[in-house]
Amino acid sequence: MSIESTLGPATTEGSFGSVGSVGSVGSVGSVGSVNAHGMQDNFVSDLTVDGLIMQRDGIIGPYEGTPAFYGKRPQENGRRVQIDYMSSAVRADVADFELFSRLIFTTRVVERELRSPPPRDPDTGRNRYFDVLHTTPTPDADCPLSVGTLISMARPPRGAFRKQLRLLDAYAELRSERRAEIITQVPTIAPYLAPIVGLRMDRNLWTVEVLNLAFRFARYVHMRLKAALNCVRPAEMSPQVQPIIATPGHGSLPSGHATEAFAMATILNAVVRRGYALHNPRVASIANWDRYALLFSMVAARVGINRTIAGVHYPVDTAAGAMLGVALGQYMLSRSGAVQVDAGGEPVKDDDGNPTSVAFSGWEFDGWAYNGLDDFERPLQIDVAKGDIALKPDVHSPTKPNCALSHPLIGGPFQKQIAGSTATADTSLVLKEMFDRATMEWVL
Repeated sequence: MSIESTLGPATTEGSFGSVGSVGSVGSVGSVGSVNAHGMQDNFVSDLTVDGLIMQRDGIIGPYEGTPAFYGKRPQENGRRVQIDYMSSAVRADVADFELFSRLIFTTRVVERELRSPPPRDPDTGRNRYFDVLHTTPTPDADCPLSVGTLISMARPPRGAFRKQLRLLDAYAELRSERRAEIITQVPTIAPYLAPIVGLRMDRNLWTVEVLNLAFRFARYVHMRLKAALNCVRPAEMSPQVQPIIATPGHGSLPSGHATEAFAMATILNAVVRRGYALHNPRVASIANWDRYALLFSMVAARVGINRTIAGVHYPVDTAAGAMLGVALGQYMLSRSGAVQVDAGGEPVKDDDGNPTSVAFSGWEFDGWAYNGLDDFERPLQIDVAKGDIALKPDVHSPTKPNCALSHPLIGGPFQKQIAGSTATADTSLVLKEMFDRATMEWVL
């Protein structure tokens, strides 16, 4: 399936096909313009440069000073930032900075008292968590930043991955059926989300930019966690896996495709929902928007499952990626100052009658609590009842623990909302401007 046939013809605003791409590491340059130097480079050549020199000599004449209509560009003033003068590639750089500059990566070790008999695993008794922390400026000169946990992950034991191979063997039966999806989703996820709301690259330029940002944000975070967790791929566990696509050159958990798909689904669902709810007086109610959120989450889940069918991911990878993607999407919404809306689409207001921004929470994925016999189950982890894509707190493995994997965490929640972590991020003026313009593209 071509990107052009799904999203409309490609333009100088950038190739939407790069959204969801796993091959183009940090493909900021492809966002917006053909390269980081802008559209002008499309037609500049050595001969054109000579022609431009001759043209200036032929038409300019003596210098006459600044034209009278020249005006000063306003600088950022704490209330508004001017983004129209930026090329889309530059906006991508600035938006990336706005999101990533507030994050910190760290690690911690938790010692556990083991049951008897202990599991045979080198990680026995010791759980190493890798945390992505978020920071918020404060007016306190002695403590200028407050720090909280956005994501915490601990990998499953090797025994759990071995048990997951049986699920991969069963999923392999679907390879012929899912072949087209698997191959076309390697470079791009966007065409599978677009049809739900009729997204077009040539009509929804700001929505495309915001989706590109969500993709890059998800990618950078999941790649750092993959590097730290360093989980072995299925093909490295058994020669019988025989993946039908190339095994990526990085760790398995969390699934990058699942992370990107759920982050993009969370953002696209929120953009369009708020566009309809806040800017369309002819829309009486969007109380049934949970149908859209359900479809977005189902597509994201299918993308992750297809990677298991292909033989490059375990189901637990998708479970971790789903949690990570939604959590990052909610954080991005909060940093963008997205208005919180209720189940009926009405803005949620504070005591003074002002609309409130979307809140986010910190989330923990504990691989020790994920039973290796369990498949990924989207309804178990994802909540769409209120119209936005959200996470369910305290999710336990549905299968009873195996005594061979006896461990203090087995039986506890593998997806857990961190207590006291719910907060509203400080709004980025750049992100808010981009998000608001994206929502305006969905005015009927």
